[in-house]
This record gives sequence, C-alpha cells and structure tokens, in this order.
Amino acid sequence: MNSKKQLMRRIQALDFAIYEMVLYLDTHPTCQQGLRLINQYRNERKLAVAEYEKMYGKLVLAAKDAGHGNRWDWVDNPWPWENEGNE
Repeated sequence: MNSKKQLMRRIQALDFAIYEMVLYLDTHPTCQQGLRLINQYRNERKLAVAEYEKMYGKLVLAAKDAGHGNRWDWVDNPWPWENEGNE
C-alpha cells in the first residue's frame, strides 16, 4: 500500500475513533480519560490531515480555502480524483 493510501486510512481510523468517543462522551460527559482520548485523537487527526494536504493537496473544502476576491478559486485546484493518477 502506498503512503497516500496509508495516510488516508490513518485519517479515516482517527475519524472513526473520534466519532466513537463522541458517542461515549454523550453518556459519560465527565470521564477524564475519554476527554483526554478525544483530544489526543483530534490532535493526531489534525497532524495527519496537515501532512496529507502538504503532500497531496486539500482534503476538505473549508470556507477559508476558496472565494478570495471576486472569483470562486476552489475550482482551480485539482479535484480529488484527478490526484489519483499521480500516485
């Protein structure tokens, strides 16, 4: 498996872990271990996404990423499926 796919799987695994922690914390809102874990997973995801975007381009559109000036410039970037051929 190439590094792009490994990194994407890491991000997906962290997304899953964060979602599971959200569900857990809904019923255990004061659990300190749960709060530490979700913060750890969030930080790890943030780093993984930054690494992915540095190497392969934007992963998710955020409002701050496009629409500067008088033109919607998000469309100037390669679409996710256009990057697939560059592996």
